[in-house]
Amino acid sequence: MKTSPEIRDAKLAIVGAPGSGCSDWLRAVAMRRGSGAPTEVDAGRWRTLRASFPADGLRFDLFCMLDDCRYRGVEELLVGAADAVILLFDVTPAWIGSSRRFFDRLRPQLAELGRPFAVQYHRIEREPRFDAGRLDAWLGLVGSDIPRAATVSSAPADAFDLLLPGLLGTVPANDE
Repeated sequence: MKTSPEIRDAKLAIVGAPGSGCSDWLRAVAMRRGSGAPTEVDAGRWRTLRASFPADGLRFDLFCMLDDCRYRGVEELLVGAADAVILLFDVTPAWIGSSRRFFDRLRPQLAELGRPFAVQYHRIEREPRFDAGRLDAWLGLVGSDIPRAATVSSAPADAFDLLLPGLLGTVPANDE
């Protein structure tokens, strides 16, 4: 879709291990940005959730898999269709292992495709020992230029504004 020179389209995928809260995050961002309830889109055996809204000179099209979909390859398709990616990393003790495996599996694809990404540590209120520096080191993000933010379950959308500046310059201009 072509837009005016002042407004560029930006496709942003939200991905994370099953149960990490991607669809809750997308719903919260959409409502906070005034776009209303996101739309569920069926694509065969899997479903995505989508929302669109303007922000900072871009028209964002956010999408994620619904949390009840467990098809591993679908995230790779979403990442391939995105201009940038937010990896939602659930830090709760019950989910941190699956979040790490998901991160380790997807990170090489992001590098290979050249997709910029940000990391959002989510549900930090459920892990009293949460330490962003230690988690950064565990994931190999120390000293990197990857945008990172931390959120609680009750305010997952707050990180969008923190992560946005790090991703804004990475979205390509519209095709002429």
